[in-house]
Amino acid sequence: MGSLKSVSEEYENLGSDIAALRDDVAKLTSSVTSFLRSQTGSVQGKASDFYEAASDAMSDAQKKMSLTASQAQDRMLSAKEDVGAAVERNPFMAVFIAMTAGLIVGMISRGWK
Repeated sequence: MGSLKSVSEEYENLGSDIAALRDDVAKLTSSVTSFLRSQTGSVQGKASDFYEAASDAMSDAQKKMSLTASQAQDRMLSAKEDVGAAVERNPFMAVFIAMTAGLIVGMISRGWK
């Protein structure tokens, strides 16, 4: 009967070992879940930071492009006014320059025949 008693004790020990294993698995599952949640939060935070940085960079680029376009427009208006004033001061020279430019474009388009 000694062997039945040891089998019975082993069976009880096996039951308590399985219960302990279940507790350990539950703790491990909880730890892994907590770790994944913290990592997910970290990744979301980094993605949010990246989005904000990219948004700021795009906003800065847009402002710079707008400023550059405004400056280019101002320069073009100034150049237009300068050309208009030069034509008013020297109308014959303006006609001569326009005629010369037309002849050059005509010769280039015909192939210098």
